[in-house]
Amino acid sequence: MSVQAQHYGASGAVYADQHRPLVAKHLSDGAYKPALVHLLELSRILPPSAELLDDMATCYWKLGDHETAIKLVAFVAKDIGNNPLAWGKLGAMAISVGDTARAKTAFETSLKFNPKDVKTLANLNRLEPFARGGSRTAALRKIAKSRTSIPVDQATAYNTLGHIEDAAGNPKAAFFNWSKAKTLSPGRFDAELVDTHVENQRRVCPVLDDPDTRDVGPTRVGFQHGYRPIPHQIARGSASWPCSS
Repeated sequence: MSVQAQHYGASGAVYADQHRPLVAKHLSDGAYKPALVHLLELSRILPPSAELLDDMATCYWKLGDHETAIKLVAFVAKDIGNNPLAWGKLGAMAISVGDTARAKTAFETSLKFNPKDVKTLANLNRLEPFARGGSRTAALRKIAKSRTSIPVDQATAYNTLGHIEDAAGNPKAAFFNWSKAKTLSPGRFDAELVDTHVENQRRVCPVLDDPDTRDVGPTRVGFQHGYRPIPHQIARGSASWPCSS
């Protein structure tokens, strides 16, 4: 760790121990303006720290000043010990403002620190769908099936695998993975809405029930029948992308 990173880390301990609980309470209550005022006051008496700047970025983002938020997170990511969490947050923010090139760079950098971070893998797949046989898809399958993975990570992995299968033209495999994600995230889906949607898709696309059409591409089967998988807002119910619009 660099001398600069050690300096920021020491000042971060002061902020985290003495001031962050109050800021966290403001943030949880949605009181972003009071939180930001408090943070600005602290920034005048405390050296900058990753935690303080990250919380400031959150406030600016929630208040609609996306440019300032991104600048702050970029500073934390690049200048305070190459912070992998900040790189992931920077990528998510960049997606939300349409800066896909910056988002991809940020996610790729984050994965250098933690190649198996499921949220970062999910976000990166949004930008450029992984190949079904690729190493990152394999990593997602391991996370989804691992008994040591926490349920929310498994749900995110299955949800992302559903999108990968959908992009590859495998609707039945996509629905299988989305169903797994739904089971692992019972409070995140409207089960009745999903069931109704699936039934409607079966009416317009009978091949979904045909075991011989699992690997038929979307041009030949899905799109010509008007088929679309579970709506975007439902299928991504594992909340993989915190800053998506």
